[in-house]
Amino acid sequence: MYSSTETYGNTYVNRVCRKRSFICIWAVLCLTFYIHQIQIYEFVSKCLTSILHYHISILQVILALQRVDNIVGMLMDGLKQMNLHKCLNIILLSDHGMETASCSKTAYLSTYMENVQDITVIPGPAARLRPQNVPDEYFSYPDQHFKAFMKELLPKRFHYVNNDRIERVHFYLDPQWQLARKPSEIKYCNGGFHGSDNRFMSMQAIFIGFGPGFKFKTQVDPFENIEIYNLICDLLGITPAYNNGTHGSLNHLLKNPVYIPRHPEEESHPSVYPLMKTTSSLDIGCSCDLAVSNSDG
Repeated sequence: MYSSTETYGNTYVNRVCRKRSFICIWAVLCLTFYIHQIQIYEFVSKCLTSILHYHISILQVILALQRVDNIVGMLMDGLKQMNLHKCLNIILLSDHGMETASCSKTAYLSTYMENVQDITVIPGPAARLRPQNVPDEYFSYPDQHFKAFMKELLPKRFHYVNNDRIERVHFYLDPQWQLARKPSEIKYCNGGFHGSDNRFMSMQAIFIGFGPGFKFKTQVDPFENIEIYNLICDLLGITPAYNNGTHGSLNHLLKNPVYIPRHPEEESHPSVYPLMKTTSSLDIGCSCDLAVSNSDG
């Protein structure tokens, strides 16, 4: 919070009443005298829990989303009552989408290897493996639904390489698929899961920005969540720490961008290289004579 020296926290408890959490938010708003911009992150746990435990399109999930919609409605109504709805920037977003889990769409390492007892596998849609040794040669079956990558060979867009806590081997799986060491260790057999490639349509997230800092009624192309940190820093008027995002890439969302990226100056001016006529000594039977081309046409 701006102009506030205290941190108001709330220990996460899975069974906490959503309305009680919401009242705590209002208590913080009312206790803060100097309010410039406030970022409120309200995690409605029962929504995600419902999606993970039920099929992603049944009534329970719809009801969970309706509860979230009611919470957002309470937030906006309260801001209007406090006359703050025109001076606060509000961001509503999800960090990922959701996929339908199925036991029938699970790959097991025990199918491809005789002995899997001595290896450690973190199961799921983004499964990882901690090998005792890495072989020099690899093979794959033609119909398998995953590809194995050394972490340094993962696509760079995953931003998931340079850390000792990241396992050496990663499995890139097809949409709706997951991997486990053996059938008894499957992570999701029903309900939903997340963690697949963020380019899959099922993994796409939402982003809604509202407030004086944002353009009004503007729809933009999808962007990566790693860009949001720089955007929030610009809205708060602080300098972002080093990160994997591209500062200024979301300027098209803002009414008045505060950071304008500039290309670095050239270290030397480009020299003028005269165009020289070249002739090829290789006769390939082609002609660029326009007269010949027109006569043939």
